[in-house]
Amino acid sequence: MRLLVDGIKDYAIMHLSLEGNVTSWNAGAERMLGYTAEEIVGQHFSRFYRQEDLALGAPAIEIDTALATGRFEEEGIRLTKAGNTFIANVVLTPILGAHDKPVGFAKITRGQRKTEETQRRQQ
Repeated sequence: MRLLVDGIKDYAIMHLSLEGNVTSWNAGAERMLGYTAEEIVGQHFSRFYRQEDLALGAPAIEIDTALATGRFEEEGIRLTKAGNTFIANVVLTPILGAHDKPVGFAKITRGQRKTEETQRRQQ
């Protein structure tokens, strides 16, 4: 299974703790977001959000929604390590353990395109 997940390069696939800390990270996540596993494992997934989204409580809303409904999905703007923004389709689902108790989350992000802001900065 690990070989399969690591072989996927077009999607960022990560495992999060119940608190939202990254516990595993695939090669696609490294390519898309710019962090090595050593840099990001143990860090909270909120570092992929813009300040205005953090002010609105976006990471907590994602976790709360996924726990309440079994899934959170959106298209939104995310940040790379370099500070570039991109439009991403994000799915967050709880991982259930014994007695269907949540033990963490699977987060899959598909980067769709750079935002206009990032395109301007790179010209």
